[in-house]
Amino acid sequence: MQLQSGQNIPLTSSSITLNLRYPVRPAFRGEPDTCVFMLNAQGKVSGDNDFIFFNNLSSPDGAVKLTPGTQQSSVHIELNRVLPAVQKIALRKVRTSS
Repeated sequence: MQLQSGQNIPLTSSSITLNLRYPVRPAFRGEPDTCVFMLNAQGKVSGDNDFIFFNNLSSPDGAVKLTPGTQQSSVHIELNRVLPAVQKIALRKVRTSS
């Protein structure tokens, strides 16, 4: 399944894996990074542990795990392990260039 930016889908399982691929143009130098934000009811991360990225690959409770790769990433989410304070999980691709 391919999703558009901002698209929502209903989930039918408590364990999901998102495989994200990032095609890049030949002139682009760098590697796209995936960031995961575990957001509270105010739409904000409660602290550093709710921000999953290349330097913090999983949430302390193991509910969210990020596996980065070359021009791709995998995000595994165990919804039944996500703390009740987390109301939304958002993903963002960050493109940095050298």
